[in-house]
Amino acid sequence: MYHPLYRFAQVIIVLIKLFVLRNLLLCGRFFYFYKQGCLMRYTLFTLVFCFATFHSSANGLEKRLTGDEFSKVIPYLNNSILLIDIEGSAKLFNGSTIHTPDKFDKIVYADSEFVLFFQEDNLILERTEDNKTMNFGGGFSPSKMHRVERSKKNLLFAHENDLYRIDLEDLTTKILIENNLYDSSNLICQNNCVLALGKLLLNPLNTSEVLYESPIPIDRIDTHSKHGILFLSNNLLWIYKDGEAKTMSPAQGRIPMKPIDLKSSERYLYLITEQEVHVFDWLSSSMEKVGLFTGDLRHSMTDHWGNLWLTTSTGLWNYTPDELQKESYFIIDKIVDDQSSSYSINNINLNQDANYLSIHSKLIYLPNKKEVDTEWSFDGKSWKKYDEEIIIPISMLTHGQNELLLRATIDHNQVHSIGKKIIILKSRKTSGILAWILFPLLAFMSLVSLLSLRNSRKERASMKTEIEKIRAEAQLVQSEIKNDQLKMNPHFLFNALASVNGLIAQQKIPEARAAINSFSKFLREFLYSSDSNEISLESECSLLENYLNIEKICRGQSFEFEVQKIEDELLLETPIPNMVLQPFVENAIIHGVNKISYPGYIKVYFTIEDSYLVAHVEDNGVGFAKAKTKAEHKSLAINLIKKRLQNLDLGSRKEYVVYEPLNPGTRAKIYLRRI
Repeated sequence: MYHPLYRFAQVIIVLIKLFVLRNLLLCGRFFYFYKQGCLMRYTLFTLVFCFATFHSSANGLEKRLTGDEFSKVIPYLNNSILLIDIEGSAKLFNGSTIHTPDKFDKIVYADSEFVLFFQEDNLILERTEDNKTMNFGGGFSPSKMHRVERSKKNLLFAHENDLYRIDLEDLTTKILIENNLYDSSNLICQNNCVLALGKLLLNPLNTSEVLYESPIPIDRIDTHSKHGILFLSNNLLWIYKDGEAKTMSPAQGRIPMKPIDLKSSERYLYLITEQEVHVFDWLSSSMEKVGLFTGDLRHSMTDHWGNLWLTTSTGLWNYTPDELQKESYFIIDKIVDDQSSSYSINNINLNQDANYLSIHSKLIYLPNKKEVDTEWSFDGKSWKKYDEEIIIPISMLTHGQNELLLRATIDHNQVHSIGKKIIILKSRKTSGILAWILFPLLAFMSLVSLLSLRNSRKERASMKTEIEKIRAEAQLVQSEIKNDQLKMNPHFLFNALASVNGLIAQQKIPEARAAINSFSKFLREFLYSSDSNEISLESECSLLENYLNIEKICRGQSFEFEVQKIEDELLLETPIPNMVLQPFVENAIIHGVNKISYPGYIKVYFTIEDSYLVAHVEDNGVGFAKAKTKAEHKSLAINLIKKRLQNLDLGSRKEYVVYEPLNPGTRAKIYLRRI
């Protein structure tokens, strides 16, 4: 939001400049009035002019650049705009300075993927990703290029009375309308392309498809993502949607007389008359006059922030409503999970089978700043950047109510951050609760049965009972170990896949390929090793490296790791129990480095101690004492590993897992086997 003194200073500067210019222009008229005895008339004329100028400036309409050389404005990269002069030459305007683009001569259209420009009288389309170009030859002229619009797969441009289509996938061109496009300004493309010819609304890609036939000619058209096709006809504003057209009547205010153009943004609809700008607010359904401009209108455009840009015969004008300076908010387009369940923003009660949640969020109505970062967080401290899609693994959520925070930070200034809260409810799985109830009950009933059997058979059957009990326990341990080997956390799988999907969406292709490579290696080694109770030390190290690399990608590169192998080649082939170290590494990530504010570090290395091969898993996290209370759900897996190591070594040691505090962090020592 601009400071009031800044606005006041702007108004004063504009008044001084215009007053001086006007005095110079009217100097001759002053002497004429003076000679005629009409000095009072001149003074009154000047005061009226100053009042009109002040009224225009006070309503928020800024005259950013003067001069009559600009004929068109189009959006460009990094929140800048391109100014096209009468001859078709392009200038780049970033809000404060103007300069000529480095690469292109006369730009007709530009976005993040394609640039259409003239070079030595040839019309050329270039794809920015690979710099592949298509030359349409010299049959085109910049002065006859009237309109360029883009849909998802096509680029449409009006040249003189012809309408051309460029297929952006194979870079081929086709004439859609020849010698019959008498009003090229009535072509618009957003979600779909629409063309108005006379009384008809047509699909320009298939001109035989008539969307709507108006009883009177259509003057100007635009589209809105939610409200449909907007068009002016007979000084009325019409909305066409779902096969029906109706006139629009604001709840407050009225449609201005004789509008000559309209431009729609996400929230505002601008109606432009010969000298005025009116704004309709979709939220409040109110229409009001907000500013004036001078000169003949040549071109109008809304940028992705919702600002209006006009080129007239007197220069370039920019309008930003006052509410855009004060209010900013997020629009949530879609909330879905991996089970194809959709949610309302006011009632996110998660599906119990969901593994991750996808939230599509857009930020609109920010001031015209250069850099805006959108971020999300659960604790208000650790913020993660996003573009339009937030992917949240369900494993990150706690049972009960979770508060998701969204914020936009303008120019890295925390003072100007704007926030939004979304409540997500996660309930415990019924099957999990039943399992916690049934398994202890079954274990208790088994114990009662064994005790009854022992008491009934007494001394003769006591030895047999003990043998059966030991055998049952051994089988249970073996079955739990085997099950633990074959079991993989589904959240880990979906987190890994979601992270790869995020890298692809950001077009980070090398990083995505590296992540897929690590993930495939991990799965292959995991499946190969699951058939055996033992694995070589070298294979275990490779498996851990791939696992850590995937977790690092899933957690936004928030930690580094190192797996040191023993240099002795014979020891590298030493068999060790399978899948013993992975739970300790997972503990180091989740309960060690996951919640720290500084860069995390995990180190795995091996030593020989008291004739045992010992694995060390170190982290620089919160420490064992703080993490212990958070890690109780992992105690079952750790206890199984302890029991497994004890059975394999016949109980030669008292402790096979030892925790040692570090400053900061924790070291877990696992005694794997005798050497």
